[in-house]
Amino acid sequence: MRLRHLLPILLLPLAAPRLEAAEKWGIDQHTLLYAIGEVERNPWRRPGGLYGYTPATWRQYSTLPYRMAQNPVKAKETAFLIILETCQRLERDGIRPTPYLIAMRWRWGYEGMKRRLKTKDDYGQRVTNIYNAHLR
Repeated sequence: MRLRHLLPILLLPLAAPRLEAAEKWGIDQHTLLYAIGEVERNPWRRPGGLYGYTPATWRQYSTLPYRMAQNPVKAKETAFLIILETCQRLERDGIRPTPYLIAMRWRWGYEGMKRRLKTKDDYGQRVTNIYNAHLR
């Protein structure tokens, strides 16, 4: 295993406090990822794994090979980083992060989500419905 593949593993303890940072906005990341996985409906063995990562998104947030998106632990670690970054960007843009907006970002990317702010998004609504039902 090359050093660049070990780097995320070595840095994870340093990043651990940041991984729960989305809770600052009242978002349960584990429940949100469960909801995204339910809507994506990809089996872990398929490219992109349960969360349906595209190769471009995986490369943007992980130094690991794309096939590692099929690894539940690595996929979740990467998802936490995406959720955190999305929350931070939304806050910088003066928008309160919500599971709906994070789901829209998951589906459309950040700029795509911003373009769709004034429209109803079926993907975002389905994720939000599962998220809310799972919290009860």
